[in-house]
Amino acid sequence: MTNTYVLPESHWNVTFLDKTDADISYHESVCRLLDLLTVNISNAFRLTDVPIGKITNDPSRKFPIKVAGENAIILAASSGCYWGQYAFQYAHELCHYLVDSKWPPMRDEWFEEVICECSSRYWLNWLSESTFDPSFF
Repeated sequence: MTNTYVLPESHWNVTFLDKTDADISYHESVCRLLDLLTVNISNAFRLTDVPIGKITNDPSRKFPIKVAGENAIILAASSGCYWGQYAFQYAHELCHYLVDSKWPPMRDEWFEEVICECSSRYWLNWLSESTFDPSFF
């Protein structure tokens, strides 16, 4: 089953690839989380021209990835996982997305990886201190 949503504030297109029917309210709450992160990351870095892209969650993947040459991120979060897994993967891959959208590919890939790892840890910590509660929305 495929469930597709459009994030209300950032307008990113999110698709969940599930082998079985998933809880729609769970998908909607994950979308709220991704939207909250997208908006806060954009605001924190005063980004005004972030191109709208698409996010796909494919639980059968081994790892998340920013699709090279496309405005696309593929997450590898298992169905029903904790918010932290989505937050960590998304913040990390969004960092790759933002670095890739501004500059040509970096020769020092390890340096970009360190930056994106720091970003994911920062935003995971931010989420733990936030008042995010998906049932509140």
